[in-house]
Amino acid sequence: MKIRTFLMSAALGFYAYTVYQNRDQIKQEANEMEELWSNGEKSLEKIKHQIDSVIVEKDQLNKVTQDLKHKIDNFKQEAETHIEDIKQKRL
Repeated sequence: MKIRTFLMSAALGFYAYTVYQNRDQIKQEANEMEELWSNGEKSLEKIKHQIDSVIVEKDQLNKVTQDLKHKIDNFKQEAETHIEDIKQKRL
């Protein structure tokens, strides 16, 4: 057996032993990461839903804004017409 093969086998064995010793901690960290990932996915879904809601509300606000602008323009035109009528009656 060459020395390189022996050293690689020894390093691999040590690594395997260390992993085995820390298996509970590794399992716990893996579970925590899985939980964090799951929570992240849930948060992403919530954010996507909220973005969709904001888009719908934005569209509704745009419609209301356009309607109000139209009504204000009509009111201004009617007010100007009435003001002109009043001015003409005074003269």
